[in-house]
Amino acid sequence: MNEKHLFPFFWQHGEPHEILLETLDQIRESGIEAICVEARPHPDFEGEWWWKDFDFIMEYARIHQMQVWLLDDDRFPTGHANGAFDDGLNPHGNRFLTEWHVDLKGPAENYVIFAGNVMKEGDRYLDAVVLKRPDPDKTEVDLHITGLEKIEFSDGLLRVSVPGGYWRIFFFYETKEGNGKKNRFNILDTESVKILLNQVYEPHYKRYQKDFGKTFRGFFSDEPEFGNLPWYDFQASFGPSMKFLPWSSELEQELRYIWKENFPRCLAELWYEGGGAAAVRYTYMDRVTKQLEKAFSIQISSWCRERGVLHIGHVIEDDNSHGRLGCSTGHYFRSMGHMGMAGIDVVLLQIMPGFNRRVHQWPVSEYDGEFFHFGLAKLGASLAQITPEMEGRAMCEIFGAYGWQEDVALMKWLANHMMSRGINYFVPHAFSPAPFPDPDCPPHFYASGKQPQFRHFQHLTLYMDRICKLISEGTSVGKAAVLYHADLEWAGRTMLYQKPLRVLMEQQLECEVVPIDALIKCVFAEQNGQSIIQIGNRIFEILVLPESEFIPKILEQWLIKALDEKFPVCFAGQVPQKVCLDARVEKTDMRIQKIPVKELSEVGQFVAEQTGRNIWLKECSSDLRTYLYKKENFSTLLCFMESTDEEIDTLLSIKCDMKEIYLYDAWNNKYKQVITHYKNHELSFRLTLKRGEMKVFLIGNSLNNETDLADVDCCLISEKRECSFAVTARDINSSGEEWINLGSYSGKKLPDLTGWAAANRFSGVICYQTSINLQEERKIYLRFPDGMVSLGVRVNGEEAGLMAGAPYEFNCMGKQGENVICVELYTTPVFAVPDDRSVYAAIPPLGFNQISVFC
Repeated sequence: MNEKHLFPFFWQHGEPHEILLETLDQIRESGIEAICVEARPHPDFEGEWWWKDFDFIMEYARIHQMQVWLLDDDRFPTGHANGAFDDGLNPHGNRFLTEWHVDLKGPAENYVIFAGNVMKEGDRYLDAVVLKRPDPDKTEVDLHITGLEKIEFSDGLLRVSVPGGYWRIFFFYETKEGNGKKNRFNILDTESVKILLNQVYEPHYKRYQKDFGKTFRGFFSDEPEFGNLPWYDFQASFGPSMKFLPWSSELEQELRYIWKENFPRCLAELWYEGGGAAAVRYTYMDRVTKQLEKAFSIQISSWCRERGVLHIGHVIEDDNSHGRLGCSTGHYFRSMGHMGMAGIDVVLLQIMPGFNRRVHQWPVSEYDGEFFHFGLAKLGASLAQITPEMEGRAMCEIFGAYGWQEDVALMKWLANHMMSRGINYFVPHAFSPAPFPDPDCPPHFYASGKQPQFRHFQHLTLYMDRICKLISEGTSVGKAAVLYHADLEWAGRTMLYQKPLRVLMEQQLECEVVPIDALIKCVFAEQNGQSIIQIGNRIFEILVLPESEFIPKILEQWLIKALDEKFPVCFAGQVPQKVCLDARVEKTDMRIQKIPVKELSEVGQFVAEQTGRNIWLKECSSDLRTYLYKKENFSTLLCFMESTDEEIDTLLSIKCDMKEIYLYDAWNNKYKQVITHYKNHELSFRLTLKRGEMKVFLIGNSLNNETDLADVDCCLISEKRECSFAVTARDINSSGEEWINLGSYSGKKLPDLTGWAAANRFSGVICYQTSINLQEERKIYLRFPDGMVSLGVRVNGEEAGLMAGAPYEFNCMGKQGENVICVELYTTPVFAVPDDRSVYAAIPPLGFNQISVFC
């Protein structure tokens, strides 16, 4: 299969086929050879209208040898199953566990509680328990049951007898009437998930069976969830505030088997503290996420693989919710581990340059910029790296719902952010054939021809595809593993995994995130006299664990084995003091205390001492991201300067056996050899990066295709020209070449055009034109202020190139005599159609404040 690394969402609203054809042609002219069809807005999913539209798309794809993915439901998020649960009568609809309690002061004999009046029709009674409240001023309960308490349930009545003291009577029942998503499948019920297969997957397989594994590539699940809470509560945690919990009969059987006669007591601790709550909550989450893995991930992925296609998609990861209940699925790796690709998404301004601290406002929350910058991409990249069946495929849904303010330069920055962390497949969000301006989660890329930057987007897709191919079908070279924290957080307080991950990334120590499930399946071995572990096809030389209050027993056992095998492990912060098992909390084994403990700030140095470095710099920057990726005959090094206010100029060294490095200009598809120094298996070269700039280096021997690239330092030794610029503008809605004269200005004092653009609802191109006389043919260098801008340059009427984002420099060949240079600044449509997403971004002034010319 010829892998296609970009497959954008292609929304369907039931447009005429000539409109679909126009959009498909624009997608293909962008160098994109695959699409992910989204039916969410279509008025007749799986009706005659839908099949007519999808037949048309499939036939287009066959003719042009494109690949088609399908978003797997008629509504967002996945789980609606094309309306199978809308009437509320389906016995496999979403179900929840909940409790009711009544306080009673004893002694009391044969008191009655009307439990049947609490439950609704279709609810199912599960169990009940009487627990003492030692302190009447607190809600904590005593888990010790004396045997003097009695409780019976029959005919909707609970009969209770208790001795003296304060008591709380709990009864538990299963309901479909929770405050969560009621018209969705129950992701914990195998038969319920099978309804989605029968409703959506099977009809498409029946119709396009011959295309499966060829034109039809697979299905995309978009943010499936437990759905036990309304809307998006990223901080959802156990306690009285979470009234309803995910539930199914399969989960109930598991928990009854584990907790046995303690089943009702343990259920109470899902809401109230009783001394063993940490272990109970850990066990519940362990089983609920394994049940989700079985019912959803394994079942759907197996169905797809049996038919030659892949199941892909992503869950809600936002603000650390990937390990929690509610809008996510409790454990990222279990939810995604059986899919054909690892998957994440970045939407809604979740990642913005410079906002890498915890507090970061985006449309749904004010948190967690640190997670989005340091944790998110590594979830997907790490899962792809440690799961051989995924073959290194890590996908990101990207660009969506940033608003019309999102410049292609920002898109490029976001893509660089992801690729420099190992993401190598993308689902750009989105192509909409609806008339411009479609208000549904802009930006849209073609936008009925009303997107001034669409040509820059076409260059961006080619740029991304070239780099994605370089970081595919090989392996990352990180030596360190960082433990995924979700299993630790279920029981109590823990450090989030992105904390140690950030320390390593800021010191250019490549690493991957690994879950406990992967650790316990790892192979211990020895390499060059050092103990290592192998997870899938990856070798790790050290494990870093975020500090936590509790660890599960299975992790404690693995750590003891690691000590016996002399495999390096360290805790960031402190050693956990307690262990969880089923419903018990114990002290950790004394041997665990032998594991080194490092302050968070010391972790990087400790890892470097244990493993050595693949990359090191003479002068380091915490905003530099490096990603070294090895293939059979060469390696690729990505160096991305994420800073918004710093540049870098330093000596970078790589540990390798290859002696040549080429600088690859992926935007223009050119490269040239870099001057290097090689000694003792170390290859060194000068690294210079502007703020926001990423450079791609190819490391190998005899790559032999040297092409001239611009030497950005040449403008420093060239003569600076004082130029005046005539500024004109043309709106994208104007007919013909109708240019508006905005005046002439010195190159040092160009106007701020923001007010003019807002007043005139401008969307289009602004031209800065000047004239330069040369005594001979030579290069002309242009330097622009830093900023997220997309521009083009014309020299003597001919297009000389397009740019988006850093570096903010350009060169072109000038002829002897007069040279007319026009710098064209392409706007987004935000001034013409300001939207409710763009209001979350502070938009910089429109226009260059200066343009410097050297020749």
